[in-house]
Amino acid sequence: MVKKIKRSDSFLTNELINESTNQLNFNESTYQLNYRPVPKNVKNNGKKRIKRNPVLTMAYLVLMAVFITELLFSAWCREQSRKIDSDIIKQTQKSEQLSAMRDKLKIELARLKSPQRIAKIARERLGLITPTPEQTIVLP
Repeated sequence: MVKKIKRSDSFLTNELINESTNQLNFNESTYQLNYRPVPKNVKNNGKKRIKRNPVLTMAYLVLMAVFITELLFSAWCREQSRKIDSDIIKQTQKSEQLSAMRDKLKIELARLKSPQRIAKIARERLGLITPTPEQTIVLP
């Protein structure tokens, strides 16, 4: 249905222009309004609406979720690897310190076990003397 409107009817023209379900055709002296209902698959700007397949949409969403999960998992793995590397370095340093302490303790133990040191302590602190051959008894 085509309705002709004069230019002087500005109030009516402005109302009709603001409606999104109408299209305007401009002529020199009059406006012609073509009243055509907008189909459901056409947007207001005249472009066709894209019908999306719900299965494909769900597949894309699942794929994106898997990708994001993989990214988060790989970041978590890298962080765990860094923590384990720092723990290995700390434990290696501690092992080296303990090894050095063990070597020092072995040297000190060998010094403390020496027969010369034991004899010296027995003479000086305990007042012991080496027995003479007459004081020695040999058992059969």
